[in-house]
Amino acid sequence: MAQKVSVIIPVYNCEKYLQECLDSVRGQSYHNLEIIIINDGSTDQTQEIIDKNLQEDSRIKTIRQVNAGVSAARNAGLNLATGDYISFIDADDTVAPDFIEKLLSAFRDNIAYVRCATVIDDKPVIITDEKNRLLIRQVVTDHLYDARYLKNLRFKPFHYSEDLIFNYELSLQNDRFVIIDDALYFRRKNPDSISNNWGAYYEEIFDHMRELVRLRPLSELDEEAKSRLEFAFIWYILLGNPKRAGKYLDEQYIARSVSFVEEYFPNWPRNPYIPKYIWDTEKLEALRNHDFTKALELFKAPVTRWY
Repeated sequence: MAQKVSVIIPVYNCEKYLQECLDSVRGQSYHNLEIIIINDGSTDQTQEIIDKNLQEDSRIKTIRQVNAGVSAARNAGLNLATGDYISFIDADDTVAPDFIEKLLSAFRDNIAYVRCATVIDDKPVIITDEKNRLLIRQVVTDHLYDARYLKNLRFKPFHYSEDLIFNYELSLQNDRFVIIDDALYFRRKNPDSISNNWGAYYEEIFDHMRELVRLRPLSELDEEAKSRLEFAFIWYILLGNPKRAGKYLDEQYIARSVSFVEEYFPNWPRNPYIPKYIWDTEKLEALRNHDFTKALELFKAPVTRWY
């Protein structure tokens, strides 16, 4: 019998996009699917759409719960999943008809997951193997996971970037993966989603990174692993997160961010990956020199390019 794939779809007030998402999942060229839809306390017509699809497709299972956030919704799906492989798809996104088939065919023995390219704003985002390791996957939605490695893993209850800790914890037990260049996952920029409204929660990144160090203390890492984790601190705390803080960003927050990174990595400006992967040397120089007035000015400028 063909191996079963569990597709977990958390939904919260997504009536505008849910049917398109479900059509793309139900229309997969690979048919042995278990489609788990978690209605996370929606107050719009989401449940009606779920009920209609439930009647039409016997592969669908559904859970209706009080609103608890995407982490709790995905965890509910994981608790119900019986597949050999697991995929997470957001309800406002879609996937190519051969999304599951291509990811599954790329699996090799003893790897934790296969990842494809994601299309954002009609542009495919392709991640290299090295960058994939450096950035500690902040998404789970363009992956297909071997369910064996997820048995004891669950998402932490954060408002955003909950994928970060999930994927890092997975990497501690198995850091082997395959990346394919095929653009098979289509991410919609939904103005109502948490990922587009996380300014109020921007300080959670400190808790995320503390958790990474708690999971595997720095003293237990070899120099290569330590350099990769250091680069993640630089990328997320010093560069990415301030860009997303919006109106909440000020000099004090930038100072706290630099102090936080220096607490764990006092020599962070010497990280070996900076020259290859970070082009914005002016920001780095301001942060390195503790010139927080200049750094704030640079972060407040219009975004012309992400790192």
